[in-house]
Amino acid sequence: MYHRPTNPEHAEAHRRWLLSPARPRRFDPRTLPIGLVQIAGHTGHNKCLSELGPWSTEAAHRRKHGGIRTLRLAGQTVTYDLGVAEPATGVADLILIDGEIRRVPADEVALLPLAHVM
Repeated sequence: MYHRPTNPEHAEAHRRWLLSPARPRRFDPRTLPIGLVQIAGHTGHNKCLSELGPWSTEAAHRRKHGGIRTLRLAGQTVTYDLGVAEPATGVADLILIDGEIRRVPADEVALLPLAHVM
């Protein structure tokens, strides 16, 4: 089970405990299993921005809090962006759904659509 993604090479990473076996809350997204789409609700957007650094897109940096986001591993390239990424082969996706509801107005809280009902 994955908790909080982090970029261990990011300049602000606190290497002493980010990936410490004694505190296994964080993980390197480059270890995500290819071919799976997973959903996690543990980490808010603002925390992801600070943990992932340069892996975050410009659009992600323009949003302060909330939203559904996708962390994608394609080869050795990690991308953190807003929304749910279009399905692709040969990638690993982690959809992050912590909407930070204590920080955003109720009408801005995004919900993850699980199925299209007609």
